Amino acid sequence: MSAITVIISILAGWALMILPAKAASLNSPGFIFGNTWVLYHIRDYLGFIPNLPCRICETRMGRLSLRELAIILPIHFLVPAATFWVLQLLLPTTAFTSDYAVEPVIYSERNPWIIDFVRETFVNALFTVGLLVIPELLRINGIRRGYAILLLYPLYSFSVDAGGKASVFGPNIIYSLRTVSKHGEVPLKNLSASELSHQFGSVVGGIIGGGIMQTAFPDDNKAPARTA
Repeated sequence: MSAITVIISILAGWALMILPAKAASLNSPGFIFGNTWVLYHIRDYLGFIPNLPCRICETRMGRLSLRELAIILPIHFLVPAATFWVLQLLLPTTAFTSDYAVEPVIYSERNPWIIDFVRETFVNALFTVGLLVIPELLRINGIRRGYAILLLYPLYSFSVDAGGKASVFGPNIIYSLRTVSKHGEVPLKNLSASELSHQFGSVVGGIIGGGIMQTAFPDDNKAPARTA
């Protein structure tokens, strides 16, 4: 059994070498929850990217109405919360330690909240634009869509707090992880201004990203020509 554990540890170490440096220290949650390899494949099946800032961006672009956004907002919060709750029941702890398998995302509060808010807004605006534009640019140039993750690589490592942790790219993910967390020291009622800045920053980032898309990459709203 010990030999198997050693082999798995070595293989895991090799795998972590190709990930963002912060992923190994759990400081790059966006690489997990905003991974393009996952999001684009889900879009192939469902027809949309299941990322809340991206959906807000599309609303600003006019692809979704405010009524449609109001309908999907609860779904974006309930689905991950239910998923994490089930995962916590099935895997209460990690395989090799006594740590909780489902951990909340906790950001440092050493910076003034406005600094974290601006950083979160900035990186989410770039992420939403990149998420929508990069695959089209790659397609035009005959490059596989999977390489989009390399172009978004810097955003997965961009620090949004004083501790060097990167963005989750989803306020619903932060909320859901805190909801199901067994950590008594991080209840929802103790959310600080600094922690809220990360949730609202990603929302504002999605809005700004939609404005950028409207200006630089507007949708072609012309109706297709009818054939006789």
